Amino acid sequence: MTGPPTPPPSTAAEIADQSRMPPPPADAGIAPPTQTASQSQPTAPAPVIPAANKTPYENVFPQIASLAMNRDYQKLIEVAEHEDLVTGIESNDTRLYIIAPLVLSYLIIDELAAAQHALLRLPEPLSSYPIYNDLFRLLAAASNRKHGQVYARARALYEHCQSLQGQSAEFVAVVLPMINAFTDAFRNKTFATLSKAYTSISLSLVQKYIGLPVDQILSVATNNGWSYNADTQILTTPVRGSSRYSGIELAPSVLDTFASVAGSIRIA
Repeated sequence: MTGPPTPPPSTAAEIADQSRMPPPPADAGIAPPTQTASQSQPTAPAPVIPAANKTPYENVFPQIASLAMNRDYQKLIEVAEHEDLVTGIESNDTRLYIIAPLVLSYLIIDELAAAQHALLRLPEPLSSYPIYNDLFRLLAAASNRKHGQVYARARALYEHCQSLQGQSAEFVAVVLPMINAFTDAFRNKTFATLSKAYTSISLSLVQKYIGLPVDQILSVATNNGWSYNADTQILTTPVRGSSRYSGIELAPSVLDTFASVAGSIRIA
């Protein structure tokens, strides 16, 4: 079926599906628990859905998948939290089928403390999986607002999950769009925050915050009412109260004052 023509990109999220910043040095914020020499890495990096004798986690997974596809992250959180509470099979690897989407949902809506709690309550067998460490590293970067690391670690998580396609196709089909949704949400929130924190800002600084090539930054900026001086390489944000000022996709938790916004912006 042929759909309507695709409109040109106008937000940071719409043009960011392939671009990522290179990975910066590791931060000193939240870090996953260290492993001793006696602890072995599991050979299987992700659970595999068996044909029969499904666990309760697998039985609820189709509902989780449907909610993720519809981007109903609040309902997904409700379902996943309830299932994780009542099932009680703590160390079964299929528990990751609800915990990974749960953590990504919390990241998308910027509930970082809840995402951390969901990861920390997993027992040692599950916390040894590579996907657990990838999620924890992404959470650490987001918690510290290390923008470059957020994009790099989201990309690393995406690529790792892609490698599981042959083992867990259903799981991969759910988490890959959620990783992109998180990156889009983080980038849009950052773009909106910059528009509140600055009246003018250098192009190079915007690039560090947004993590996109210059031409893509200029495209999304001008589409949202920003002006650009090529001689000075300075971007000027829309005048507050103008019709274009509200054109940027705003996240609900974006702070309203310059002082609080400026305190929340950090570069990796």
